[in-house]
Amino acid sequence: MVLEQFLTISVKDLRQAGLLKPNTRQKALFEWRRDVLDYASITAVTNGTEYGQYVLLSYYHHGEPVEQLVTLYLRDLYNGGAVLYFACPVSGLACRKLYFDESRGQFVGRVVVGAPYLHTLRAAERRRIEAAPYRWRLLNTGQRAVTL
Repeated sequence: MVLEQFLTISVKDLRQAGLLKPNTRQKALFEWRRDVLDYASITAVTNGTEYGQYVLLSYYHHGEPVEQLVTLYLRDLYNGGAVLYFACPVSGLACRKLYFDESRGQFVGRVVVGAPYLHTLRAAERRRIEAAPYRWRLLNTGQRAVTL
């Protein structure tokens, strides 16, 4: 598999859903559809209190409910301002996007997944992958966001 085939969630997705407001606890449903049979949804709950920010991802993996807690933190920029990152649950590295690793059953950073990008593959292999519909498309984000 290439990175473009993984189910992902990013800081940008959380921001677009309105989940990163300070000192609030909010919830939103994210849904993806790859084709008619392949569907995924995640409920994300963020908490931005003085004790730290985190996102709680709730989903089903092989029919079992899973709740994964991912820490969010701000990294200061050298010219002022700050950027929000996920802390990869496995490596601890700063990540702007998390990928669902089927073998681990959780969302992890790109380094842990170890998959190549599509553009780095040989042309024949790239054409074979591009011929099949594989990209996830975010259907519904932020429309059901509620403050808890």
